Amino acid sequence: MRSRELIFCVCAVLVALPGGMAFAEQDHGGELKAEVPALRAMHTVIYPLWHKAWPEKDFEMMKRLLPKVQEHVQDVTEAELPGILRDKQAKWDEGVAALLKVTK
Repeated sequence: MRSRELIFCVCAVLVALPGGMAFAEQDHGGELKAEVPALRAMHTVIYPLWHKAWPEKDFEMMKRLLPKVQEHVQDVTEAELPGILRDKQAKWDEGVAALLKVTK
């Protein structure tokens, strides 16, 4: 079977399934993205802390970043995992607890 025919067959099967392509067209509110926006936002502060301030022992930079880290910690603790990551909820809870422990 040539690739064009294969693609056509796959598309035909998807359209024929119950719900068909309507599932792909629905807005799932981010439930299908394996991403936690609060964690991604926190990375903007953690990156310079870990890759610049810490190796260079730049304590002034660490002091300046601390309030931002604390702000992001609060956001991360309040974040919910999207549906696609719910099977990792126990591990997430452990990580959040460890984060809270080291930031208090």
